[in-house]
Amino acid sequence: MTSQKKIKNLVSAYSAIRIDYGDSMDEILLDLKEHGFSSEALLRLGVIDIPGKAADLTFAGDEEFGKESVHWLFSEYTSLCQDAGDEPEDVTDSLERMGFTCEEMAEYGFEGVEAEDDFPYEGDEAPAVVNVDMAASFTQPPVKRDSHLLRFEDYTLEECPNCESEVVIRAKGISRCPRCGKPILPCTTCSSCTTPCPYGYTGRFNEHLKPTNPPITQREVDFYMTELNKRKER
Repeated sequence: MTSQKKIKNLVSAYSAIRIDYGDSMDEILLDLKEHGFSSEALLRLGVIDIPGKAADLTFAGDEEFGKESVHWLFSEYTSLCQDAGDEPEDVTDSLERMGFTCEEMAEYGFEGVEAEDDFPYEGDEAPAVVNVDMAASFTQPPVKRDSHLLRFEDYTLEECPNCESEVVIRAKGISRCPRCGKPILPCTTCSSCTTPCPYGYTGRFNEHLKPTNPPITQREVDFYMTELNKRKER
């Protein structure tokens, strides 16, 4: 039986992409109701807010949504994503972030596809993960190493939202997390989260960011951490 959390994520993502297509929430709720998702059940699930009705109603359990209803919703969502031009690996990534396993995807008629690594790691340039406190100013004269100019301000420490590792990445562009390989943004370089995001991130479940940076090398990590530690000692 599919968990309520996954169903909530799926309903939210389905509604978001329908709204992107220009459909009204009334139209969306009507379609959901016709396929076994009543407004009261969605209220208890925490997906919608109905004025005048309490939001803390006791949820009845998994039996609220039959397998046929979930199968319909799953099929509709994946079809909308594909119609929007999302690649199979993009849809797979969005469903994984909702909590669905490849076995569950197959059960609902969608064959999950593992995302390919856009930048395969070189054997002599293995990525590195560091665990230090994030503190330092980003002003440092350029340092030349191995005929490649390295500057402190070109890198930053970022906590990966996927694996929660603290890693060194480039301060501009979309990188891959050295630990898990998922796309990661240099959010710490912004004074505050801005809308729209300069990298186009919206937080939508079916969103799949395409890395624009090659993998960071051990030499770059060592340079950044050495300079960072110097600043911490001042």
